Amino acid sequence: MCSWNNSIPIVWFRANKRALIKLDSIKNISFKKHTDIDSFIYFKEAKHAIDNFVKTGLIEVQSPSSGLVSQMIALSEKDVIIDACAAPGGKGRYIAETMNSSNVIHINEKSNSKYLKLIKEFKGKATSVTCKDASKDVF
Repeated sequence: MCSWNNSIPIVWFRANKRALIKLDSIKNISFKKHTDIDSFIYFKEAKHAIDNFVKTGLIEVQSPSSGLVSQMIALSEKDVIIDACAAPGGKGRYIAETMNSSNVIHINEKSNSKYLKLIKEFKGKATSVTCKDASKDVF
């Protein structure tokens, strides 16, 4: 346990199909895919990936465990999704990428400052972005 706690953790990234194709075409970089979820990758040099691919919007930092939530909901035709505690928005973005035109996603965040960031992030991607307390308010 002590050895594991002293090890440097893997920084995982989520990449959509377009990003994976682009990353595959770049020489002198290598990444490995998660064994169970193809859209999750990691690099030997996480800082390089952050500086060159995250900051440009090609990929984003996200744990595979967060991605599992998006896969487990198994969207069907006309499903409506409410992400009631959405900040920083990774799961919502992943869900929005997997939705079809008949699905609807509502994004919510209790923190006003985080809510304001999510408004910009989900403009055109979500049906609504709200600032409510998920433990008290009605959706």
